[in-house]
Amino acid sequence: MARATYLKKIAVHPSHIAPTLTMGVSLDHIFSIGGAVICGVIWYKFGYQYVFAVAAGIACINFFTTLRIRIPE
Repeated sequence: MARATYLKKIAVHPSHIAPTLTMGVSLDHIFSIGGAVICGVIWYKFGYQYVFAVAAGIACINFFTTLRIRIPE
């Protein structure tokens, strides 16, 4: 929802919104599947606590990345 709202604010032309959102969902799916596989290997080799540490790290990266988003006036 946040992605769609932000994209509507910055899109040059309304016809660009749907393909961009579709590509975003596709990339999210690819990274989600890859992340699950990688975290499964980490869980198996090192233990569950490292999976949660990785997730906390990703959450921190996402937080600080979103702080950098600027919406033009």
